[in-house]
Amino acid sequence: MKTSKGSRGHLGARIRRTSRFAAAFLVGIPLGFFGVFNFLLTDTIEGGDVAIAFAILVAVYALTGLAFGYGMRCQPYELALWLALPGLVAVLMLLFLEPGRILLHLGYAAAIGAASVMGTSLGAALRARF
Repeated sequence: MKTSKGSRGHLGARIRRTSRFAAAFLVGIPLGFFGVFNFLLTDTIEGGDVAIAFAILVAVYALTGLAFGYGMRCQPYELALWLALPGLVAVLMLLFLEPGRILLHLGYAAAIGAASVMGTSLGAALRARF
């Protein structure tokens, strides 16, 4: 079957775009599993420890998003979604297991989403500038 150069170029662009999102999702899996599960399943977290856990989680997602936003040419919001998706799924699963801690879970979900978006957006802006 013959294909034109235009369709092969379009297919190559789609494969590159999909591989970027797959890479962000695959990196997001250990972040969600080890980061989110670790902090949310710890029963002995006190008020000050929750703030430290939030700060660590935000820093990790923001720095990872910064690296992806700087290194990959695509929409930062789409990239942030794929990076944050495993962590958001982990929060959603734990939300049903521990419904009494709904505010904590919603806080983690908001922190993961916001840090991913800020990191990828900043990375894309830095790539455009330099």
